[in-house]
Amino acid sequence: MKNLDVKSTLTTDEALEIAEQMQRIALGALYRSGPLSPANSVFHGGGAIRLAWASSRLSEDLDFLVNASLESDLERGVEVARTEIEQRMNSLTPGCTISLTRKKDLGTGTQRYLLRWYHPNRMGKVAVKLEFSIVRDEKLAQYPREVLFPGDPRLSPYEMRASISVPKPATSIADKLIAFAMREEIKWRDVYDLWFLSHTHRSWDDDRGHETLRAAVTSIAQIYNYEIDTVADRLDARAATVEATPIGDIAREIGRFLPREARDQMNVPGIWEDLRVKACEHARLAAADLRSLPPSMGSTP
Repeated sequence: MKNLDVKSTLTTDEALEIAEQMQRIALGALYRSGPLSPANSVFHGGGAIRLAWASSRLSEDLDFLVNASLESDLERGVEVARTEIEQRMNSLTPGCTISLTRKKDLGTGTQRYLLRWYHPNRMGKVAVKLEFSIVRDEKLAQYPREVLFPGDPRLSPYEMRASISVPKPATSIADKLIAFAMREEIKWRDVYDLWFLSHTHRSWDDDRGHETLRAAVTSIAQIYNYEIDTVADRLDARAATVEATPIGDIAREIGRFLPREARDQMNVPGIWEDLRVKACEHARLAAADLRSLPPSMGSTP
């Protein structure tokens, strides 16, 4: 980062770099110092796709599914993470402070926290969101996941020094499909993630992979209590919206979450068109799969 003794405005790339450093520290602290463990939680969403599968996209959130028994311990755990972030970020950006705000729970059973980086010589703040979705143990148990242990090459660059539970590849796709379908509005980072995952896990290319993905999509829908037919209809509708959106608009929206090197890599003729096609293909194939389920499998408990 440029000289912190001189006042200036944060650049996009500086903000992204600071945010990811904060995320790495927070994730390690939550799993190393508690209250999270691979048995009682799953780190998922875009942040996990970057960590576990080396996506170029930086996530603005850290998303977790956690057992209901942790509900009263989360705020303490996040404060421990805030303290560690402030200590370690001061070795990287001396003079910074980290604030913590708990966001209001709107009755969704989700705890949300906002960590903000501030420096007196930088105009602009960096925010990292932590979101903990509280689920019953039996629902958490049906989420297909794997554990990354210290020393795993996917964890080493992050210096976690802790074991972390993340989705399996098919689960990441299923999670992202459900998010793409059921958010109030399209998040273009979901479209990028679907395209990225389509190149890392071609689940429709063989019967076994196909069944694994179908089971994962069904399981994730049930965890969130979404009706299968509703998810299928929303997937088709969202795919149609993406197809109707100009390529330039898609590139501009997604580019906000890509570091400069990744943005440069996307400047290849046809790559944004491929992104749109692959993301829509994933959504429509998943919708068709969900509609083919027997009624007993498609119902939510």
